[in-house]
Amino acid sequence: MDKIGAGIPGLDELLGGGIPKRHNVLVCGGPGTGKTTFCMQFLYGGAKAGEKGIFISLEEEPESIVNNIRATYQWPGFDEQMRNKDLVVTGVEKFNFEHFMDVIQDLVSDQGYSRVVIDSSTLLKIYFDNPLEFRKNVFNLAGFLKKFDCTSIFTAEFPHMERKGTSFDLEHFVSDGIIFLYNLEKGNLRVRACEIVKMRACEHASKVVPLKMTKQGMVVFPTEQVFSESSMH
Repeated sequence: MDKIGAGIPGLDELLGGGIPKRHNVLVCGGPGTGKTTFCMQFLYGGAKAGEKGIFISLEEEPESIVNNIRATYQWPGFDEQMRNKDLVVTGVEKFNFEHFMDVIQDLVSDQGYSRVVIDSSTLLKIYFDNPLEFRKNVFNLAGFLKKFDCTSIFTAEFPHMERKGTSFDLEHFVSDGIIFLYNLEKGNLRVRACEIVKMRACEHASKVVPLKMTKQGMVVFPTEQVFSESSMH
């Protein structure tokens, strides 16, 4: 199976070489765990490799997302990517799902994006009264993106930053992959970490590893562990 680089140093090593092409991956975490950085770095790395990407925000203003990235990280060529539309950040106003699918189709089929981020699946749920309808439509959306050879990331907001008490929802079972981002308590400190919970058709590491936010973005440390096995239960 073909794989693409995640754009995050250290993560490809956990994934045995990268994210399988055309997978839809759910990136989950509580507030401030780095979901937006993860997704933007995925797109930035793709654009550097010649793969156009788009970030579709259902909540935060696109200008705010871009300004935060510029203010926080030193990404050479980022502004040029934005000017050339190799990396696009856009929003979708209040919508029904049919309208959302039309917007996605217009953006993806006409512009040739091969990396797509949708932020967030949590907000998509608002437009469905029936959980099974939500699951069916998310499955259809993921299938549509695969048809256009897109590798996609959906974000999911969790109310907490810890590993303990993490539960699974309908979209977790639809996705090809699940990556959790944490901000864990370790004594009187907090440690950023990530865990690959699931990645179909891919042998991946099954441990919680530390990550760090640097001026260059998110960095994962694949050979390290946050806690011993005994302390994680």
